Amino acid sequence: MVREPVMYQGGQIASLPSYEYMKAFRVLISTFSIADTRRRETECRGQCGHSWHNLT
Repeated sequence: MVREPVMYQGGQIASLPSYEYMKAFRVLISTFSIADTRRRETECRGQCGHSWHNLT
């Protein structure tokens, strides 16, 4: 997996035509959701102190 700098990626998204913004937003939300799930399963298992993980 290749990871480009965040600023470069943000610039790529910002340069998209406006009709592509919703697709890009959905991809970003999906990516963050996957990353959050993985973090909960590894680093936060049973002892999470993040308030956003304990909203229930």
